[in-house]
Amino acid sequence: IERDKNRLDFQIRYFQKIIDLCKSKNIKILIIMPPLRSNELNLYTKSEIEEFDLFIREYTDNNNNNNILYLNYSTSRDFSSEDFADVTHLNESGANKFSKIVDKDLLNLIVEVQ
Repeated sequence: IERDKNRLDFQIRYFQKIIDLCKSKNIKILIIMPPLRSNELNLYTKSEIEEFDLFIREYTDNNNNNNILYLNYSTSRDFSSEDFADVTHLNESGANKFSKIVDKDLLNLIVEVQ
């Protein structure tokens, strides 16, 4: 599978519009990168992955970090090929596992903030 790695201008504009709208309404934003299979990650170079991560982190770092949070599970070692229904989507048991991990991480973040 070949992936188009380019972000289109309209995608970036709408991403920014969503962030701006949420900021104006004081809505907290949670950006989650789900786990990826190693063969999916191998479609990208290390620099492409770092560049995408930097693109997202620019929004979290340039804004109030209490309003925008980025959780990246793309390279999580908690998942194997048995957790996926296809090349990119988690199956039911994988999704349940992922939900528990995100729930735990969010609870820990809530405790840290208080």
